[in-house]
Amino acid sequence: MNFDKAYAHIDQKDRSKRQVLMDHLIATGLSAGKQAQDLGLDKIGLLTGLLHDLGKFKDDFQEKIINSTNKRVDHSTLGAIFIKSLAETYLDDYYSNFDEEKYFVFGDYVHVLIYAIESHHGQFDFISMNKDKYFTFPSFERINKNLNKGYGDNFFKDLSSFFKNKGFDLYDIFSKGFDQYQAISKKIKDLARRSSKEPHILEAEKFYQSLLIRLIISILKSADIKDTINSYEKIIKDSSELSSKDLDYFEDQIDSKYQSFGIPTSPINKARKEISDAILKRSRKDGPGIYRLNLPTGSGKTLLSLLYGIKQMKYKERKRFFYVTSYLSVLEQNAKEIRDVIKKDQAILEHHSNVVDDQESKDMKTLDDFDDSLDSIRKDFLKNDWTSPIILTTMVQFFNSIFKEKSANITRFKSMTKSVIILDELQSLPTDILYMTNLSLNFLSEIMKATIVLSTASQPLYSSSYLNHKLIYGADNSNKDLFVLSKDQSRVFRRVSHRLLANGRQLSLDDLSDLLEKESSKSRLAILNTKASVKELYEIMRARKSYDKLYYLTTNLHAKDRLTKIGEIKKDLKDKKNILVVSTPLN
Repeated sequence: MNFDKAYAHIDQKDRSKRQVLMDHLIATGLSAGKQAQDLGLDKIGLLTGLLHDLGKFKDDFQEKIINSTNKRVDHSTLGAIFIKSLAETYLDDYYSNFDEEKYFVFGDYVHVLIYAIESHHGQFDFISMNKDKYFTFPSFERINKNLNKGYGDNFFKDLSSFFKNKGFDLYDIFSKGFDQYQAISKKIKDLARRSSKEPHILEAEKFYQSLLIRLIISILKSADIKDTINSYEKIIKDSSELSSKDLDYFEDQIDSKYQSFGIPTSPINKARKEISDAILKRSRKDGPGIYRLNLPTGSGKTLLSLLYGIKQMKYKERKRFFYVTSYLSVLEQNAKEIRDVIKKDQAILEHHSNVVDDQESKDMKTLDDFDDSLDSIRKDFLKNDWTSPIILTTMVQFFNSIFKEKSANITRFKSMTKSVIILDELQSLPTDILYMTNLSLNFLSEIMKATIVLSTASQPLYSSSYLNHKLIYGADNSNKDLFVLSKDQSRVFRRVSHRLLANGRQLSLDDLSDLLEKESSKSRLAILNTKASVKELYEIMRARKSYDKLYYLTTNLHAKDRLTKIGEIKKDLKDKKNILVVSTPLN
């Protein structure tokens, strides 16, 4: 077979644009290996990339792509068969050196490689039950169906020689990949022992292993998609590599923001300065781990988070900064604050339902079957690969990227490697996903080397020894708090007093409107729990006119309109106007 004459992609709008298959395999392999290098998995990334589209060498695939037919061709199983062949050769050479544990780890390694290659265009169950009620491995069933289809030992021998002439010894890469898999398997076992208690350790280990599989697939998918877009010209650059100029710019922007505050004179501003100085020191020191930022409202957590993240990117080689929160209204406001500091929109990806329509995405799940003009996936890649330096998103999108089976979600997962992740208001998550949350955050920090900060005034007890699966804070549970308020600092931030109205009896809207009118010498905020009651109270107060300006805020308003109104409210308060705001919690 002439391996230099097979094609991976042909642009259906300009058929003079063609990409040789071997070029695609090598480019994808090198890209996947580079992305996996920080994790100690570069050989695994390289091998899956080199073999992922091996089935495109088949005559029926070449006929399909050259003649532009709609014929569906399985082009991933051949790479899985080659992995099986490499595994059999390796066992022949080294089986006598295997103990029982190493044999099982080797079996996992081979299966993970096979599954990653076979599923890189669409997920399927790792284990399933057949019609005879036996559990089987669908990935090996696919191999068995394709074993006798004309691509045997001679094909693999010729292909191995061709790759070797290009500088890639597939058997050597496979062998070194196994060494890397054994090393990360040991890390996973150790992590499971530290995070979970008997009899739940094995449960944790398998959970971590499933995330490892997702990570390998994510790296392969991202490398494959990027090279497909770059088939004929360099359209997508490797945006995961921030230049020193970029980092200097981000640092200058956040430093300028804090310098603009001037020398603090009031007790609260002095406390804020003390906190920011401490956070600055920690940002230059902290390695991967899970930390807490337990500060009250008014302490400037959003800016502190940005300060910490940018300094980590500059001095601890973090690849990107994530700000994640549960509430869309909070995200909208804090995204504006972050954009106002950075002043470089092309460096920021804001990903949530008010910005991105996920229904627009074609999900990039059948790249070999799309129109190959590239226009259909270029936009999806920029939106779905999460390679921007600063990413602002919701808890929904964040956890979708860890758990959801959609292709775009899987592709994003690898982008959390060596990142800074700020999780704002994590305590708002439902308790029924507590263990999944703890285990996934442990994996991100210890295996994917992320720095995670839980930023909230109400820290959840996720590290309790009573839990089956606990969160591992800091560097092995030490230095877990980025800052601890002193008694004097805590006193400064106590700016709210509480009192029980009407001796605790239930108030009607008329009662509440009377109360608001009595307090007409001050600006007032009334928060009610339903949109209907907000609208009714708004109408009552509009007739009374005991204010300079009346505001109505609910999620019925468009996000842009809400932000505009919030900006007006802040200006009115600064101008000491007597205003009344009637609102839902805007969650």
